[in-house]
Amino acid sequence: IAARFWMSVSLILAAWGFVSPLCLTSILKEQEKVVILDAGGTLIYSAILGFEEAGQLHAYHVRLAALAFLQRNPGGLDLPELFERLFVEPARTEGHRLLALDAQEFSEKQIHQKCELTSIDIMESRRIKDGSGQSYEAISVKSNGNLVRTGSLGEMEFREAVGFELILEFIRNPDLLRNGLLPLVVYQLHYSEKLL
Repeated sequence: IAARFWMSVSLILAAWGFVSPLCLTSILKEQEKVVILDAGGTLIYSAILGFEEAGQLHAYHVRLAALAFLQRNPGGLDLPELFERLFVEPARTEGHRLLALDAQEFSEKQIHQKCELTSIDIMESRRIKDGSGQSYEAISVKSNGNLVRTGSLGEMEFREAVGFELILEFIRNPDLLRNGLLPLVVYQLHYSEKLL
């Protein structure tokens, strides 16, 4: 009886030794999933993409960032809430500094500015560390486009076109609830423009 018992145990363990690697490989091949519950009680269930594989997501965030930063009116940004959610320090401070440079001109000339992107190029993906020792995967994206400015000086209306280059460095959103469930946020910002 003891021999049969130990024989049964050894057969079960041998079968387990054969089946467990098969189960493990099938589990490892499955794409990771993430579940997010926001403050409003909405449950979001989605597959996780690798940071480098999410090209469409990066392009979408570049469009959002360009709209948040470049769509302006005489009183300031058209989308200030989106700007505050999408840009984190130090990009937020740099963005406010750049906006303040010509805020008086926008106010005096009643300038309204709209942007259109003509190209989006993903430049590189790398790991960066912030001042607190946190390490983030970052992706740098360069976008070019045109700004259309309309305004009035006295009773004369004017329209001008300006070309721009916007280089953004995105990181994964460190606080999804506070930053509006956007998976990426802008960490670095470089901006230049030229009259067309």
